[in-house]
Amino acid sequence: MKLVTFDPSGKKSNSQVSDQIFGVSANSQLLAQAVRVYIENSHQTTSQVQTRANVSMTKRKLYRQKGTGGARHGAKSAPIFVGGGVAFGPLADKSQNLKLSSVQKKQALKVALSMQVPHTVVMTNLEQLGAKTKLVDQAFKNILPSPSKILVIVSKFDFDQARGMTNLPYINIVVAKQVNAFQVSQAGTIVISPEAIAVLEDRLSKTTTTQAKQAKPTASKPKSVASDQTTKSTKPVNDKKISNQEKLMSKKNTTPRGAKKNTVQKEAKS
Repeated sequence: MKLVTFDPSGKKSNSQVSDQIFGVSANSQLLAQAVRVYIENSHQTTSQVQTRANVSMTKRKLYRQKGTGGARHGAKSAPIFVGGGVAFGPLADKSQNLKLSSVQKKQALKVALSMQVPHTVVMTNLEQLGAKTKLVDQAFKNILPSPSKILVIVSKFDFDQARGMTNLPYINIVVAKQVNAFQVSQAGTIVISPEAIAVLEDRLSKTTTTQAKQAKPTASKPKSVASDQTTKSTKPVNDKKISNQEKLMSKKNTTPRGAKKNTVQKEAKS
């Protein structure tokens, strides 16, 4: 796949990128899941409400159970009363962290980068712009007439470069090793350096040992008919089964209990 490439002066060209990262088929469900996990985990989770157990109020029964004509009630700290506890509010001790597997994170980032290809621009010599905000602003206006919500992906953090870009309100700078699917999906335009593309390709093309084991097919050895027959013939015979079969056969051949008594009585009569 080819991406549009500019230099700081605005000269246009093309650069080749990997289809395995910028040419992945769209998966909106996975991308939405990754965005939701990022937003949920960015909350502080420090908000807390008072339940009916935490409210400073008497626990005495409001009035007697029967005979008043009103609904039966217990303590006035119940959530239906004004000043009572909150039933289903947020609790600070409740963990709300959501998780994505490493495979899902990588695939979601690939999907986000692929879906943003029409709004992605490669900029050469991006690391050499320096700390002057005026020069950085002029370089971006050369390639984008009306810049807004630009995500700049660089290969490594440089203090002077970050100083020149962070003064501009429409630029958000991030390192290629730390960029995620949420940042890519929320950007209006992505400006990436060729060095950052190499870092992304190295990061997203790595496979763990467990993934390699799962992907590697296991070769099964063919069994020969002769070996099966030899294994069946050499299989040891269970002595208990033979003894049980002999007992059953002996029981079948023996005469019933009542018949033996009848023969003895007939002999005695005769």
